[in-house]
Amino acid sequence: MDVDHVDIADFPDHGVGKIIGQVRYTKRTVVSPMFGTECAAYQVSVSHRGAGPSVQPWRTFGGYEFIIDDGTGAALVYLGGAAISITLDTHCHAGGTSTTPAQRRFMEQHGLIEPTTNNLLFVEGVLQPGEWVTAIGWGRWVMDPKGHTPGSNYREMAKLLELHARPEQSLRITDDVQVVGDGR
Repeated sequence: MDVDHVDIADFPDHGVGKIIGQVRYTKRTVVSPMFGTECAAYQVSVSHRGAGPSVQPWRTFGGYEFIIDDGTGAALVYLGGAAISITLDTHCHAGGTSTTPAQRRFMEQHGLIEPTTNNLLFVEGVLQPGEWVTAIGWGRWVMDPKGHTPGSNYREMAKLLELHARPEQSLRITDDVQVVGDGR
């Protein structure tokens, strides 16, 4: 999908656009399962490295809605149905007796592999406040009763852009520097 970058303030109502801005939390956060990092969203990848029983590569993500702020406005990003690609920030090799309790619990909860399997690569990426992200998708303008957008006053309530995945329009989110660039 080739979509031009637009400032949040200029995003077309009930239209498609590409925004680049910094992550801010709403009131809800999630803790990443591998390394216990508080974040808006995470992505975990588990794969097998080297000799031993083969393990199919496996990937999952989790999180809650979050705000993208580009200085011209704010967008509330809903993750349901979104295609998320988070740069994998932290990794470790583990397996057998070196697998941590969190890693064993995660593998068992997801029915991935036996906790005794050796030579595993765990990789996790997170979205945290201040991190630059790009979102491409459908959006609509709504009133901002929760005050996510600066500029509200007693005479006029600020507007907030909501980004959603829709059956006819995907929502893609990434913090990949190749896509985000320098954030401007």
